Amino acid sequence: MLLFKLSVIFSLASTALAVHEKHCTLLGGEGPGTCYIGGHYHPCPVKAQCTADDKPCGYDSHKQLYCK
Repeated sequence: MLLFKLSVIFSLASTALAVHEKHCTLLGGEGPGTCYIGGHYHPCPVKAQCTADDKPCGYDSHKQLYCK
């Protein structure tokens, strides 16, 4: 039973980490910010800049980086 509970906890933790794998970060609290994807930071475009930390970001169907 303990092993089952531990496996559920680790499963939930890995799901939580996957949700935050792609997120937007404002460095210094201003500017367009960056998008963290797969261990690397990509600068957000000025016209689609990051509005707050941990907002979603990524690439759209046109392979353009977006930040929210």
